[in-house]
Amino acid sequence: MWARGEGSTLNRKNARKINGKPLVHWALKNALDAGFIDELFVFTEDDEISRNATDLGCHVIERPKEMLFYNGGFTPPAQWGPFFEEKMIEAVGGTGDIVVSLNCNICLLSGETLRQMYVRLMEDELAGEVFPVVEVEPHLYMVNPENGYLFPVWEDPGLDRQKFPKLYRRIGININHKIRQAQATFPKRLYHVVPEEEGLDVHSENDLLVAEVLLKKRLEKKQ
Repeated sequence: MWARGEGSTLNRKNARKINGKPLVHWALKNALDAGFIDELFVFTEDDEISRNATDLGCHVIERPKEMLFYNGGFTPPAQWGPFFEEKMIEAVGGTGDIVVSLNCNICLLSGETLRQMYVRLMEDELAGEVFPVVEVEPHLYMVNPENGYLFPVWEDPGLDRQKFPKLYRRIGININHKIRQAQATFPKRLYHVVPEEEGLDVHSENDLLVAEVLLKKRLEKKQ
């Protein structure tokens, strides 16, 4: 997981509290609850995020200042991944055959959902990747950049609503099988449909409020 202290959409987003814990805490805890991740790494420059990750038993890789554009950074993003991988290898001797790319904004994707995704990936020998999606309304429109008019992504006025094609929004998390990805020319990509609330991507104050309400309901059900 890459979790910077600042935020492109909401200042100090990853450290904002929901249900008494930082946003990043819940994303990490869900991953740990999945039960199949051996080592969890957090790439950050932020002391508060580092402490929370360490308290949960995660590895912390310090993000150098030159990799922080909002703080005078200048290193090209293409170098960030290799740097992160090098530090993971130094810490545990390798990166593993299965790599789970987590998103600190996605704090409600449950450990059980991650587990289901992992099982699907392992059961399909042709699959190199699995990622979560949320079903969305079919009535979607795009803006024409030339004139500002809206036009439909898909429309067939003569078709019953029940027969509309299903549309999905991809969630910014994925599980990769590195060996299959390397061996196959075009490895199969699986999608896993998840409940709408689990796909919440926090970018605003309202998103934080929604996340807190949904999280409280989830925790109450477990009691």
